[in-house]
Amino acid sequence: MNLSVRLPLALVLGASLVLAGCSDDTTTDPAAESAADETTQHITTIQRRIEANNAKDWTTWESLHTEDAVRTAPGLPGPLVTAKVMREGIEELVQTFPDYELTLVDAFGEGDRLMARIHAKGTMLGAMDIGGVEIPPTGKTFEQDWVAVLTFEGEKISVIDEFYDNYGTLIQLGLAQ
Repeated sequence: MNLSVRLPLALVLGASLVLAGCSDDTTTDPAAESAADETTQHITTIQRRIEANNAKDWTTWESLHTEDAVRTAPGLPGPLVTAKVMREGIEELVQTFPDYELTLVDAFGEGDRLMARIHAKGTMLGAMDIGGVEIPPTGKTFEQDWVAVLTFEGEKISVIDEFYDNYGTLIQLGLAQ
C-alpha cells in the first residue's frame, strides 16, 4: 500500500475512534439515579399533601409530616411546631375558607430539600382572627401563588418555610387597601 492510500485510511480510522469515544454513553450514575428518585419521592409527598388538603383528609395530611415538623409563614406570630399544631392551623384556615384549594405549579429539589410553587385560592366565608380581632367574612375570593422550601426526613416533611404576599391577599379579601 502506498503512502497516499495509508494516510487517508489512517485519518478515517482515527476519526472513527474519536467518534466512537463520543458515542452516547448508556451507563448511568447510581448516585444521580438515587438523587432523582429521592426528589421524585418528595414531589409525590407534596402532591399527596395537596390532595389531602383539597379532600379535607386531615389524618392523611398530618401523616405526611414528622411528628416534630415546623412551619413558618408570613402572618404567623411564630413557627407552628409539631404536625398536630400544623394540622390545627390548616383546619382553622379551612373554617374561614371552606373552598380552600391548592394546585402544585412546579417543584424541584436536591437531597433532602424541595422547592415547590403552589397556587392557592379560596373564598372568605368564615370569620378570621387577625391580631386578636375577629374579622367577619367578606365573601370575597383570593388567589395567590406561594413558594414553600421543604426539608424532608426520609419521605416525611420536617420543615416548611413558606413565602407569599400576605398583604396582596388581604387586599383581594377587602381587608386592606
